[in-house]
Amino acid sequence: MNKKRILVIAIVGLLLINALIFYVLLPTISIHNVGLWFIVMINVMAGTFLYHLFKGTKNIKVTALINLIVILGIVLGSLFSSEMFHATAYSNLLDIRISDSAELPTADKLNKIPLMDTESSKVLGNRKIGALNEIVSQFEVSNDYMTISYKNEPVKVSALKYAGLWKWNANRKTGIPGYVMVRPNDLTAEYIELSEGMKYVPSAFFSEDLNRHIYFKYPTVFFDNVHFEITEDGDPVYVVSTYEYTIGLFGGKKITGCIIIDPVTGDMQRYDLDNIPQWLDIVYNGNYIAKYFDIYGKLINGFWNSLFGQKGLIESTTTTTYNSEGEAVRENDFGYIVENDDVIVYTGVTAVTNDESNIGYLMANERTGEIVVSYFESTDEDSVMRAAEGEVQEKGYRACFPSLVDINGTPAYVMVLKDKLGLVKMYAIVDASQYSHMVVGESLDKVLAQFTNGNITSDTLQEKTITIKKVAIIGSGEPVVYIVDTDNNIYYAAFQPEMLLLEEGMEVTIYTDGQIFRLSR
Repeated sequence: MNKKRILVIAIVGLLLINALIFYVLLPTISIHNVGLWFIVMINVMAGTFLYHLFKGTKNIKVTALINLIVILGIVLGSLFSSEMFHATAYSNLLDIRISDSAELPTADKLNKIPLMDTESSKVLGNRKIGALNEIVSQFEVSNDYMTISYKNEPVKVSALKYAGLWKWNANRKTGIPGYVMVRPNDLTAEYIELSEGMKYVPSAFFSEDLNRHIYFKYPTVFFDNVHFEITEDGDPVYVVSTYEYTIGLFGGKKITGCIIIDPVTGDMQRYDLDNIPQWLDIVYNGNYIAKYFDIYGKLINGFWNSLFGQKGLIESTTTTTYNSEGEAVRENDFGYIVENDDVIVYTGVTAVTNDESNIGYLMANERTGEIVVSYFESTDEDSVMRAAEGEVQEKGYRACFPSLVDINGTPAYVMVLKDKLGLVKMYAIVDASQYSHMVVGESLDKVLAQFTNGNITSDTLQEKTITIKKVAIIGSGEPVVYIVDTDNNIYYAAFQPEMLLLEEGMEVTIYTDGQIFRLSR
């Protein structure tokens, strides 16, 4: 075989290898993609090797210089994109507003807070699908439950996925038939069957793989945070966040918008940050926010201070949670609240040198990326979770990540406790500044009533005059007072001594949200 034929075969082989690399790895075609630079480097080295294999040492200085330029491009591009040279730019990647007051959700918004965590949602979702024999034999529920606002209520949604290559091949013509919706506050799960199946999904293969489908339309666009959502009509969509590197050559990842994909037809639409649809919930996810907030907190007083003096360094809190296998995991976790049909994610802020307490809280809009940081001292989430677990240690329950709310002007953590199977069993409210003050019980409403001693202040409580049909005081230690009015409405509150004066037939004025009540004074 002559040299020319060998060269042709080598070049064709190199082209095929490159085609395979691009098809499998999907490298964004951009000068800012360090991965693409490595692919170029490998190709340059392979090309110069072939050149010198046939030409000997001819032009070796030129080819060596070409290799050196590519290598220096990677090394110097990485170095001069680093935080050492751009501390201020890195600390300004997020839109952060410092608030003088604790802008916390109030107790009357507890129905907007999904207290159930993802692991418990998985349990409910898997049980629902497990009862559908035809579905469970071909599909699985994705572990990526997303907390979204659906008709201004918090829900967690997760699409079904193909259970491997062969199940994809057997079902690809009809696609994935539905998704699971979990209502965390009702502790219920629902399977939503679609009229037409989803074909372009992350668990598909070849051209129907969602990432590959997006890449071949937008090969020069950086994207990540691939996740499932639904529209206000319940239609499925996949969403990816688009971003650019804005600092140096490879640094400063900054979100620029999103792409919304119809998984049934494969149609997709790209939006910049100013035009994102109102119904969409997640462009900036919690992990992105926590990562770049930690960079902000590390560089807040300059790069060298982050290494040596470490004055004033702050970071988002991490907690110990337990996965479905019971394994302890130390990671960022988040609370959520639905507000004005947006999802607000929030977590604690702590000093880097002190992880025993929080110095504040951050709340971030996952659609717009707007972040509010409020500084006030409180117990850290890990401590209150362990304290709540200690109250019922004989049961072996685990606490989910708490949400911080304003209860009658007092910051307090609200959380659920779940058993080893991941099912929600109890609720807890813990004073954020003094975690020895806590209430644990089987009903959130009752726990709230006991925590406030029945003195619940809220703009949503309406004044109402009723005639008592029946009154009962139930329980010992911390009894609960129930009253039934002549319209058969039932109200309850934590016991107060003045409630001993309530009698059947008495007309009283109360403040109530329809369930909890307090007496008018």
